[in-house]
Amino acid sequence: MQDGSPIVLDLSATRRRQWNISPDGTAALTISEVRRTDAGRWECRELGSDGSVRKVARVLDLVVGSLSSPGSPSDPYLELEGRRLVHQATVTVKEPQKLSLHCIVSGAIPPVRRIHWSIGEANLTSVSELFVEFSASEDAYTSRSVLALNVTRRVHGKELVCKVHHITWLQAAAVSASLNVLYEPSFSISREPGFGLPLLESMRVSLRCEVDANPPSDPIWVRDDGPLTVSQDSQGFLNFTPVAHEHAGWYRCTTHHEFGFFASFGYFLNVRTAELPLSSDDGNSQLSNGLGQSTNIGCIPDGRPEVTAVNKSLMAIAGRSALLAGQLCSSPRPLRVFWVVRHLVLKPGDVRHPYVAYNLTETEIPNCYMGGLELRRLQVEDSGEVLLVVKNAHGIADALFLLNVTQASSFSASSAAGVVRGCLLLTLLIPVCLLWLRQRIIDSS
Repeated sequence: MQDGSPIVLDLSATRRRQWNISPDGTAALTISEVRRTDAGRWECRELGSDGSVRKVARVLDLVVGSLSSPGSPSDPYLELEGRRLVHQATVTVKEPQKLSLHCIVSGAIPPVRRIHWSIGEANLTSVSELFVEFSASEDAYTSRSVLALNVTRRVHGKELVCKVHHITWLQAAAVSASLNVLYEPSFSISREPGFGLPLLESMRVSLRCEVDANPPSDPIWVRDDGPLTVSQDSQGFLNFTPVAHEHAGWYRCTTHHEFGFFASFGYFLNVRTAELPLSSDDGNSQLSNGLGQSTNIGCIPDGRPEVTAVNKSLMAIAGRSALLAGQLCSSPRPLRVFWVVRHLVLKPGDVRHPYVAYNLTETEIPNCYMGGLELRRLQVEDSGEVLLVVKNAHGIADALFLLNVTQASSFSASSAAGVVRGCLLLTLLIPVCLLWLRQRIIDSS
C-alpha cells in the first residue's frame, strides 16, 4: 500500500516494481529506478480470507530527492517586512501595532505542512496561514507561514518561536526572535497605611508611585494646589514624617518620557484632625424639623465647612444599588465638592457608570445642602471607604462612609423597613430618601 492505496505492479518487461513471498511468509517489494511518484508512506497489510484487514505493518516513509535537491529542507528563518532576521534577533516595535511575520523553509520534498507558532506559553498557530509553492528551478517546495501579531505591552520581552516539522528530520527545527515593545507610561499608586484606613495627624504616611513604561522613566510627584512641602526619593516614595493637616490636598504622579509628558489621575490626601468642639449654646440655632421636634445645628467657629455622613456605615447587596447621602453646611458657599470612590473623583452632576453623583439639593437649614452618590450594580470589590470632600474659602472638611457589599439572593423586607424609618426621622433628607426608595422598589420588582 502506498499512501493507503494498493500499488499497481509493473507488468512490463522492465518490471520496475515486483514483489514475492518467501516460504516463511515474508513479503518483499522491490522498486527499481525510484521516481518521485514512489514517494509516500508504504505499508504492508495482511488480509483474511474474506478480504478484511487482519494486520497492518508500517514499513517506511519514502522521500525521493534528486542530486540537486536531496529532499531535506534548509533551516527555517524569520522574515519581517521583506527583511530576513537572524536567529534570536530582537524586534523593536511601538505599541499598539500589527506585525506580519513570515516563517520560511525551502528545499523540501515532500513539502513542509506543519509549522507552529508560539509566544511564551501561548500557541498562536491557529491565527497563522500556511502557503506552499513549488520551485521548478530548485525542484523542491517552499513553505511560508504568515503570522499576524497584535503587539501590546503584554508581549514585551517574550520570545516568539516558529517550529517546523518535516518527515526527514528526527526533531523539529526552530527559529526565534525576542520582542522589545515600546509603550507609554502607566501609573500604579499605593499608600502606607493602605487605602481604606483613615489618616490622622502625626501619623507616618508614604505615597508610592510606580511607572510602567518602555523605555523606563522616573516618577515625579506634584501637588495640584501648590509646591511640595516634603521630599521624594528616586524610588517614587513621597514620605510624610509625620503627616499634618496642611499636607491635605490633591497629588498626582507625573513622568517625562521619550513619548512626552504623562500624569496619573489625581489622588486626594485626606488628613483628619481631632474633632473640634461645637459652638456654645448661644451660638446654636434651633429649626423646626417638621415633626414637632427641634434640631440643633452646630457650626465650626473657624468657618470651615461641616460635612456629615447620613448613612455612615452601609451594608449593601452585590448586583443591586446603594445610595450614600451626605449633608454639608458651609458659609460661604462651597467652592468644591467631590466624591472619592475607589480610584475615581466625581463632582455633583457627574455620571461615570456605575457611579452617579447627584446635584446638591438645598435643605430647610440655611447654608446647608444634601448630596447623594448612587452606586449601581454593586460588586464585592466596591467595599471600602468612600469620601465626601468639601472645600470653601476657610478650609476643607470631609465625611467618611464605610460600604460593605455582600452576596445575597434577595433584599429583605426588614432592610426596606429600616430605610423607611430612617427617612421618616430625617425629613431634611426627603429628596435623597425618595430617590433611595424609588431605586429599592425598582430593584426588588
